Amino acid sequence: MQILPRFAPTLVALVAAMAASAATHAQAIYRCADGYSQQPCAEGRALPAPPAPPALTDRAQAGQAAARDARLADQMEKERLREEARPASVYIPPPREQAPVQSRRSPEKSATPKLDVFTATAPGSTAKAANKAKVKAKRRNVARPEADGGGPKPQPGTLPAPASRS
Repeated sequence: MQILPRFAPTLVALVAAMAASAATHAQAIYRCADGYSQQPCAEGRALPAPPAPPALTDRAQAGQAAARDARLADQMEKERLREEARPASVYIPPPREQAPVQSRRSPEKSATPKLDVFTATAPGSTAKAANKAKVKAKRRNVARPEADGGGPKPQPGTLPAPASRS
């Protein structure tokens, strides 16, 4: 048992040197037509070396950052729960006094009740449509003077008789 403690520092240094040399002397890998090889082949490409594993200091810093993030997440959760436990403060204004609505109708119209009755009408049966139809009829009559009694009206489906020359 006495021998192991005497060689322990040398053994640790030897293992560390082997690990460092293995990372720096990685063998090249080639991609060939039918697969991968450690020996160069025709039309083969050398692949880039894999990245070195993170150093122990990087791992320690990553662990510290993860612990810091976990503490911050716990703190934020506690703050959120406190905020959710508090009742929400909302301002609700008091109701305003509303002035009575005055009708714009005359007193005579206000005295007569309005019936809620629906009356159906055909399209074009309004006064405006009827007036439009009268105007069209007048325009047609002005264009054809015989239509207003100036001569005999032809029967539907027949041609009018030729006018006589006098």
